[in-house]
Amino acid sequence: MHKTIALVQVRMGSFRLPDKALLKLCNRPILGHIFDRIRASCLVDNIIVATSNKKTDNSISEFCIQENIICEKGDEEDVSKRMYDVIQKYPAENYLRFCGDAPMQDPGVIDNIIRFHLETGADYTTNGVGQTRTFPLGIDVRIAKKYLFIDSFEKRKDSLKNAENPLAYVHNHLEKYKIFLYKAPLEITRPELRFIADYPEDMEILKAVFDALYPDNPLFGCREAIHYVDSHSRLKEIMNTVKFRLSKRISKTSIDDSYKRKC
Repeated sequence: MHKTIALVQVRMGSFRLPDKALLKLCNRPILGHIFDRIRASCLVDNIIVATSNKKTDNSISEFCIQENIICEKGDEEDVSKRMYDVIQKYPAENYLRFCGDAPMQDPGVIDNIIRFHLETGADYTTNGVGQTRTFPLGIDVRIAKKYLFIDSFEKRKDSLKNAENPLAYVHNHLEKYKIFLYKAPLEITRPELRFIADYPEDMEILKAVFDALYPDNPLFGCREAIHYVDSHSRLKEIMNTVKFRLSKRISKTSIDDSYKRKC
């Protein structure tokens, strides 16, 4: 049994940014950058992609073959079952969960959070979501013991069957689990920044950062990216524009969840 497996939750469907997982940065698909950065971790034993069984996602499985990455297909909407099926087939003590729109994962951050998770004996460790976020959006690392994925599938109610987060049940029952938050060091505590591919404007930001940093260091870290953005006010302005649009979409109605990232 592996100790830690990275699960990459990804599909091609996206209303705001179609086919985003295979859009290119420095002539390499976003999904390829994600693979590179997870592979650079010292503590991840394997990478498995969990995509949907729709024909439109065949391009993801084809790319995984090129990259020698395991790819499993499952239900498009029932992400919890998709992940449940994968962990039943590939047992491990812990599973990391990544989305397919975050090409700037930091291998050092990944390893630090895995170590923290193992040392604390946590059931679930994250570097922050929502109001607890300390890292920039896109430097997200979540790691959970196997049984949390099982609970999230087997104990959920019908209302969670189409939840985008396969650990939605856990998030709704935090009191049942030992959960730890890994906070960013002060110098990279920048939750207002976003390094994901969710809108066309996000790609403009990512392209600028990758074009500047990738040629000299393909695995440039979170600190370098933050420093570059801080030196280019135009990129901050673009981020603020996207966040304003997102806030309007969220406030449109309490039952409208179309603003959520789909992967």
